[in-house]
Amino acid sequence: MIPLNYFLKIFSLNLWGPVQLSKISQFIFILPAIMLGCLVVTALYLKITYFYHGQLVSIKYTDAVEMFFDFFLYCVDLISVHKYRLNTKQYLYNYQKIDEILGMKCCLLVKNRLVRLIVVFFLVWAISSVCDYAGWTLAAGWLSATVFSLSYVFFLIKILTSLDLTSQIMQIEYRLSTIADIVSVSFTSQNSLANIESKVKCFVKCYLMLLDQTSFVNQVYGKRVRFF
Repeated sequence: MIPLNYFLKIFSLNLWGPVQLSKISQFIFILPAIMLGCLVVTALYLKITYFYHGQLVSIKYTDAVEMFFDFFLYCVDLISVHKYRLNTKQYLYNYQKIDEILGMKCCLLVKNRLVRLIVVFFLVWAISSVCDYAGWTLAAGWLSATVFSLSYVFFLIKILTSLDLTSQIMQIEYRLSTIADIVSVSFTSQNSLANIESKVKCFVKCYLMLLDQTSFVNQVYGKRVRFF
């Protein structure tokens, strides 16, 4: 999760930040939303003034609604992050207890997989954005391309939210896989029945805690991804 947090902080979408925010921190938290809101209004003004003339009415409304809807989705993300940040302490504590039971020191495998996903998605976003901007510039000029390029930012926000959700799912998946591997080894090795029963009780406890983790992930990301 660590590599992704640096990018999430840019848009205040980092769920693992401080729970209690000072007034300055609260302002910094909503600053990206204020800046994006100003950009949306400015872009809409420029489109109406310079670029909507001669376009079909349906195209005008579709573009304007899409721009405000993307901003609405970002605000939903911010509200969810602010609302559920209070519960992240218990969420992280549960993972700590699960890792102690399973004997896991770190999740380098998850981190490496996440880094590869980040690289792939960012390359796709960067290449598609550059190609689209270049096409707009050649066809309609740099000013038109710049005004309509705000959609690239909202597309990046959606990618970050999806990657954040993916990272949480990978954390749960990796621990479930670890439980399955340990159970398989325990039942195939020469262990006593009492030893196997004690391990099963620990694994059941881990599984129930992972169900709580899954429930938390559904609460945090359910509303955020259903509009994508």
